[in-house]
Amino acid sequence: MRRRDGSMQRFNVAPLFATTVCGDCGLELRRGNLGRHRRARHTPGYVPASRARSYYVPARTRRELELGFVYVLHFSRPVGDHARHYCGWAKDVESRLADHRAGRGAALTRYAVSEGIGLQVTYVTTGTRRDERRLKKNRRLAQLCTSCRPEALARHAELARERRAIKRAFSNVEP
Repeated sequence: MRRRDGSMQRFNVAPLFATTVCGDCGLELRRGNLGRHRRARHTPGYVPASRARSYYVPARTRRELELGFVYVLHFSRPVGDHARHYCGWAKDVESRLADHRAGRGAALTRYAVSEGIGLQVTYVTTGTRRDERRLKKNRRLAQLCTSCRPEALARHAELARERRAIKRAFSNVEP
């Protein structure tokens, strides 16, 4: 308890549990915990099992962060109703492309090969599986594709011209 003058009042109370002191760091511990304390605090590289999850990167995350190549395949004509591109990740792009062409790749490329649709690699960059996932979710592979890029740029330029024409038409109208 604290007295009015600010000092603490001491009580002569027996400790609730028996204690021991670590000889290395002088920390007071409950008796029976000294061995665990020495392993955890004074053994280099030791990680207690209860804390192992926070110290190590999970295997799934390690796979996602593994560096390889992200590539974009362009199909010679649309696959099914809509797909013109396939985005993938590989450590070795040449062997993966051989798998795609042999009909052992992803379902989309297997279907394209069975239909006789040609494949060509149009974009390759170093990246992780997360980068591949980001590209797939972005759904703008045509902007990366060197075969489709001129068409996309022409379409974009045409839309920009239309917007400018509409803006000019409405800027002349007085309220």
